[in-house]
Amino acid sequence: MEQYNTDNSPIPTNDIKSLAVDDKNGLVYIGTDLGLTSLKTSSVAPADNFNGLFVYPNPVKIKDNDNVRITIDGLIKNSSVKVLSVTGKLVKEFVTPGGKVAFWDGKDESGNFVSSGIYIIVAYDEEGSNVAKAKVAILRE
Repeated sequence: MEQYNTDNSPIPTNDIKSLAVDDKNGLVYIGTDLGLTSLKTSSVAPADNFNGLFVYPNPVKIKDNDNVRITIDGLIKNSSVKVLSVTGKLVKEFVTPGGKVAFWDGKDESGNFVSSGIYIIVAYDEEGSNVAKAKVAILRE
């Protein structure tokens, strides 16, 4: 979950008077006594159906101790995501926050960065009847 304040965003004060959300574009408009500002967030309404996933950056370069954020875009409501090796081994599994976009930190279930290679991202709905997939290349430096 993302949190914004005067230390990590252009918000002029932490005393917020009003909010408006454009969930189609992920924009949040913030009204304060010092003015109006907007932030681009990952709070985008989910897609109606899977039209393919877009994973970026791709390829992903990872150094030890990096803060990695791999974006998985094109999700439908209540999607779950599995990251698989090319041999089909489960690397990571998580439920998305509910919107069109989710993030993977490039780590496996044990919290270690994955090895260099190609990984398959599989997203599916609660019933497992709607499925989408994409590939991502990981390059360890």
